[in-house]
Amino acid sequence: MQQPKKKPTKREKFQQSHEQAKAAPKPASSVQKSIMPFYLLITLLALITYGNTLSNGYVLDDFSVIKENNIVNQGAKNIGMIFKTSYRTGYLNVNDGLYRPLSLVMFAIEWSLSPDNPFLGHLMNILVYICCGFILLKTLLRLLPHLNENVLIAAVLLFMAHPIHTEVAGNIKSRDELLCFLFSFISIYQVLKYVDTGKILSLIAGALSIFIAFLAKESAILVIPIMGLMLFYFRRDASTKYTGAAAAMLLPLALYMLLRKGILGSFAGLQSVTTIDNPIGTQANFFLKLAGSMQVLGDYFQLFVLPHPLIYDYSYNSIPLESGMNLSILIGILIVFTALMLVFITYKKHPVLSFSLLFIFAGLSLYSNLFITIGAAKAERFTFLASMGFCLGLSYLMALLFKLNVADLSKWSSDEKRKQFSYVIALILLLYSIKTISRNMDWKDNLTLYTHDVDLNPQSAKTHYYLGNELIKKIGEEEKDSVKRKAFLLKGIEEVKKAVSIFPEYSDGWTQIGVGFYKLNLMDSAAVYFQKGLQYNPSNSVALSNLGAYYFNKGRFVEAIDIFKKSIDLNPRFIDAMINLGSCYGASGNYSEAIVWFTKAYELDPSNKKAINFLAVTYMNMKEPEKAAFYQNLLR
Repeated sequence: MQQPKKKPTKREKFQQSHEQAKAAPKPASSVQKSIMPFYLLITLLALITYGNTLSNGYVLDDFSVIKENNIVNQGAKNIGMIFKTSYRTGYLNVNDGLYRPLSLVMFAIEWSLSPDNPFLGHLMNILVYICCGFILLKTLLRLLPHLNENVLIAAVLLFMAHPIHTEVAGNIKSRDELLCFLFSFISIYQVLKYVDTGKILSLIAGALSIFIAFLAKESAILVIPIMGLMLFYFRRDASTKYTGAAAAMLLPLALYMLLRKGILGSFAGLQSVTTIDNPIGTQANFFLKLAGSMQVLGDYFQLFVLPHPLIYDYSYNSIPLESGMNLSILIGILIVFTALMLVFITYKKHPVLSFSLLFIFAGLSLYSNLFITIGAAKAERFTFLASMGFCLGLSYLMALLFKLNVADLSKWSSDEKRKQFSYVIALILLLYSIKTISRNMDWKDNLTLYTHDVDLNPQSAKTHYYLGNELIKKIGEEEKDSVKRKAFLLKGIEEVKKAVSIFPEYSDGWTQIGVGFYKLNLMDSAAVYFQKGLQYNPSNSVALSNLGAYYFNKGRFVEAIDIFKKSIDLNPRFIDAMINLGSCYGASGNYSEAIVWFTKAYELDPSNKKAINFLAVTYMNMKEPEKAAFYQNLLR
C-alpha cells in the first residue's frame, strides 16, 4: 500500500527554496539592475543622516589618533613608521597594545592633503560608511538568494539609519571600525562566492580582504565564527568547500598575529586594563563579573530596540557591581536567556531569525568580557557588527508579522500587506534618522559632547573627568577674559573633583585638579594634587612632569631636572617633558644640554612650535645666529 507523502517542514521548504534559487538564479545583469536604485537609496540615506557631521570638529579620541598624534600629523611620509609602531605611539608615546595601522595610514594621507581639517575626515567616514552598506547588501543577496529582496534591502536600510552607529560613523577615529566591517564583509562575500562557484580567485580575494580587515582592527577575528554560522545555516550542501573557506580565514589570521607579535612584542599586546576603564573586566568576583557581562549584553539588546539614551562613555561606575544583584542585572540576564531560547525555538521554522540572533551574540562575544578582558566595559561602537544581525532579524520579523511569503524569491501574499510592511519600515527609518541626525549634533566638539552626556551618565567618573579636563585644558586656557577664565578653571576643577569622588584612586583625575590650580597660579595647591596623583600611580609620567614644572617655577632646577628625567624614563617619547627638561638646563645656563633635549623633542615632532622656538632662543643665547635664524624661519 502506498504510504502518504510526509509533509515537508518549514526548514525543508526553506532549504528547497535556497537550492532552487541557486539552481536557477536571476541573470547577474538583471539582479544588478533591479537593486541599483537601492544603492542610490543607501547613498542618499547616509548623506541625509550623517551630512550634518561634516561641520563637526575633532572629538574625543580624534585628538589622540589624529590631531595630537605626532606620527600621523606629519603626514604620508610617516606611513612606514605607522606600520612599525603601535596604535597610539604618536600620542601616548608608548606601546598601547593595539596594532591598527590601516586607519592611521588614511589619516596621515588626509593630513598631507589637507592638514588639520576634520571636514575631510568626516567626509571619508561617510563614504566608507556608504561602501559598508553596498557590500552588506551584496553579501546578503548572495547569502540568502531565496529570500525576497525587499526583506534584505529593508535590513540594510535599517542598518544604515540605526542611531547606535552615530559614534562609529560620526567620530573620525572610528574609521577603524568602518574599515574592519567593510573588508570583513568583502571577505565574507568572496568566500561565499567561492563556496557557490568554486572559483579559487574568490578564495584568494577573501583571504586578502580579511587580512586587510585585521590591519584595520583586531575584531576582524569575529568573522571566523560568523562565517562558520553562515555555512552551517545556509551552505550545508557545500561541505566539501569548508576546508578552503577555513584556510581563507585562518591563514591571514596567523600572518596577522605574527606581524602583531613582531610589532608589539607579544600576540596579546602589552595593554593593561584598569578598573576606571573596565570595572567588569577587572572584577575579582567571578559571579559579579558574569552578572556585569550579562547586564551589558542585555543593555546592547535594549539599545538595538530603543537606541536611547546614547552616551559616549560607560566606564566606572556606570555599571555598579559592588551592591551585587540588582534590577538592571536581572533584566540583562532575562534578555540574554530569552534571546538564547529564541535561537533554538526558531531554528527549524525560521532559520534566518535564529541565525540573526546568533549573529548578534557572535558579534558581541569579543566585547562581553566573558572570554577575554578588553579595554572598556561597554561602548556603542562595539555593537557595530552585531547590529547587522539585529537589523536583518527585525526586517525578517516584520515580514512575518505581516504574513508575507519570505521563503520564495518573488511571491508576496498581497499588495496590501506589502504596503503595510513598507510603511512600517519607512516609519522606523524616519524615527531612526531623526534620532541619528539629532545625536550627531552632540558630537560637534568636545565641550558639546561632554556637557550633554555628563547629565545622562552622572555616575561615571570619566564623564566628569573629560568635561573638567576640557574646561581646564582648552576652554579656560584659551579664554582671554581673566574673570571668565577663572570661572572656567574653577568649574573644571569642580567636575574633576566629582570624578575622584566616584573613583578615589583616579591618578589622572588628581593630576588634572593640580593642573587647574597650576593655571590659577596656586602653585602649592597644584603640587599637593600632583603628589596625590603619584600616590595612586607612581608611574604617572604626566604627574611627574607637572611636579617638575612646579619645582622649575620655584627655581629648584636640580630637583626639577631629576623629576623630568624620571618622567622621560617612564615615557621615552614624552615631548613635553623633554621641552621642560631643556628649559631647566637653559634656565641654569647649560645651553648645550638644553639643545640636546629641545632637538630630541623637535625630531619626534617637527611641528612642535615650543621646541622650535626654544631651539631658536637657545641658539641665539649661544651666539649662533645662523642656527637661530633657521628655526625662527620655521615659525613663520
